[in-house]
Amino acid sequence: MRRVLTVFEAICVRIAGLVLAAIMLIVVLDVVLRYAFNAPLPWSYGLISIYLTAALFYLALSYTFARGHHVAVDIVYQRFPPRGRSLAAAAGALVALPVFATISCLAWQAAWEKWRAGDVIAGIIPWPTWGASLLVAVGTGVLVLRLAVSLVHHSLVAVGAMAPPAADCAAPHAE
Repeated sequence: MRRVLTVFEAICVRIAGLVLAAIMLIVVLDVVLRYAFNAPLPWSYGLISIYLTAALFYLALSYTFARGHHVAVDIVYQRFPPRGRSLAAAAGALVALPVFATISCLAWQAAWEKWRAGDVIAGIIPWPTWGASLLVAVGTGVLVLRLAVSLVHHSLVAVGAMAPPAADCAAPHAE
């Protein structure tokens, strides 16, 4: 399960990287066309703000968490012994899991409702709104799976059923 999840996270973060490159390319092209030829790309703002920003953030969410690269206040955490660190990581995953599961479920429902209703954003291009909700649902859904794996792993380490990582335990969610 962990290997499959890790592969899926790697695919998602690569897509997020391509999305970042696309954002930069579209913005540069839009600026050049706007100021050099007085012909901006009328669709760029909608595409970037509705889809690409959501894809960039949510597709990288679980990968970032799994590697401990998220924002964390760990001044006290670093002083814990390895099992104490795992206990803290398990507690964090236990708190975060229902929050992100709720976000994921609500985003799936919103995507489905928007798709069924044919919701679009008024503008030059009628962008469908369900795609952004789907990106939120997928990204947080993968994070929920990662949180569950982290919870199980760190709980086993905390109770002594599994040895703590031999290497650096500074990253709370590295497995």
